Amino acid sequence: MTTGSRLSASVLLTVLLLLPSVGLGNWQSVRTPHFHIQYHEQQEKVARRLAADAERIRLRHCRLIRPCYDGLTTVQVASSEEEFLDVQPHGAHIDWAAGVAYAPLSLIILRVDKDMLLTLDETFEHEVSHILLLKATTKRPPRWFIEGLAIVQARQNLIEKFEAVATATAREDPLPLSAIRRSFPSTAGGRSLAYAKSGLFVSYVINRFGEDAVRELVTALSYGMTIEDAFVKVFGFSVEELEEEWSGGLSSYAWLKVLTTDWVLWGGMTLLFLLAVAVKWRRTRRRKREMEEEERDWDFIH
Repeated sequence: MTTGSRLSASVLLTVLLLLPSVGLGNWQSVRTPHFHIQYHEQQEKVARRLAADAERIRLRHCRLIRPCYDGLTTVQVASSEEEFLDVQPHGAHIDWAAGVAYAPLSLIILRVDKDMLLTLDETFEHEVSHILLLKATTKRPPRWFIEGLAIVQARQNLIEKFEAVATATAREDPLPLSAIRRSFPSTAGGRSLAYAKSGLFVSYVINRFGEDAVRELVTALSYGMTIEDAFVKVFGFSVEELEEEWSGGLSSYAWLKVLTTDWVLWGGMTLLFLLAVAVKWRRTRRRKREMEEEERDWDFIH
């Protein structure tokens, strides 16, 4: 983008944010180049705060998700649980979430009440990730990848999620990724563990192979490649191999957390684990370079 076009986009965004709200029955709205945010009068400050950050959030997410959806996404800010349910598309009834995304409709619905208000911003980022990823891919990725990427992109607390997965690992209740490919458990505890494992595993993959490799993975998915084939092609390992390696490293010190309350020792073991991962990462990169040299005539994306 040229300096002139960046300036024009900036001016356009400023003008759009300053325009009077448009009435939609008892709804009002504010627009940005890629978002149409609908709200009730009492939620105007919330809606305008979202609008002020929406384009920045989209651009940051687009660093990993390419091709990046360039269309308009409608965002509805519901004031209560009742309204949150009422505005969901016919047949949908998700009452436990702080937000939902319907990619085919380019629609995000956020719930604002006293229990959800503090998580609104990260919920918006989470749902934007869903819209962009599902718009970019021709086949729906596994649920664990959709949710894991959104958790990482929304920068939701991975330390708390680590606690949940470490405890489950020590109990030998690992919930394999294959079990959450299509859907998450129906219980609150099962969902929490599924979200935790998804976020931590995707974070592990990003930290190990880098953002460029994950961007290549998403691009492969956009060409119709399955997640299994894309992992092997881009990372040189299957999903199962990486999951086993990650879970093995986790379980090697998960029991230490159960057997001691010495957080200094726990932190030291965590550091040792990360160092071990770094060593394996270097070996993996070397192996990948060797594979690329052997297969240099195999052109993956045309």
